[in-house]
Amino acid sequence: MKNIQLDSESIGRHVLCDLHGIQSPKKFDDVSVMRKLVMEAAKKAGMTVVGETFHKFDPQGLTGCLILSQSHLTFHYWPEKQFMSVDIYTCGREGSPEKAINHIISVLKPDMKRSKVVNLDRSIYREVKPFGYSFLIDGFGCKSTKDLDDMGKAYDFLNELTEAIGMTKQSEPSIVRTDETKFPDKRGLSGAIFLVESSITIHTISTPEKKFITVDVYSCKPYEKETVKKMITKFYKPKMFSKEQFLERGVEYHSFSDNIKARGSNR
Repeated sequence: MKNIQLDSESIGRHVLCDLHGIQSPKKFDDVSVMRKLVMEAAKKAGMTVVGETFHKFDPQGLTGCLILSQSHLTFHYWPEKQFMSVDIYTCGREGSPEKAINHIISVLKPDMKRSKVVNLDRSIYREVKPFGYSFLIDGFGCKSTKDLDDMGKAYDFLNELTEAIGMTKQSEPSIVRTDETKFPDKRGLSGAIFLVESSITIHTISTPEKKFITVDVYSCKPYEKETVKKMITKFYKPKMFSKEQFLERGVEYHSFSDNIKARGSNR
């Protein structure tokens, strides 16, 4: 697991884990077994335990918490699902949550293809100016398969969306059709338009059972998400939107050169 590089404003490191497919699930549904495991993990990670609590559920399940001088290590276990969530937080540069979770994983032997480990750098608040913004949205149950197959409509959609959100195009839209003979379940279109501010991409699935469109708007200039949704509705009329995600991109972009200079002056 990749370690986290702390900057001068970091409060600490935080590792969140969803561990699926744990082997010998009944073995770890035991307070003494799990206490030994997390105590070993804390020791290997250089953490100092100042308190502890564990609770065994009936008929199965277990939760536990180590209070650390650095912060905490907690876990919640569902043996019937072969699943455990683990939360390890250490402040400053004392202790290594990465070493702790690596030890826990080595003992539990979960299926790492299905498991998830998230590393967070916990920092004091500072206002950041992102380089840009990505809005990803999926539309389901579009009104017409014909619309989703219409290259002219996709062309107009990309042009009109660009204008509606106040962007400047660098090219005309490019639209391609998926070979439905080779990929019948992927029948539809893919399209993109390149902007001075970045790009917009779309993909449609025009099979009768899907009638699906996904749109990704990436721009270094702020824009209204609702405008994007209104334009999708105007052209494709989905019954519902799902999986809306709005991401700030390149949050270190504006401060990168300043950080490099500051690190250089401290050498």
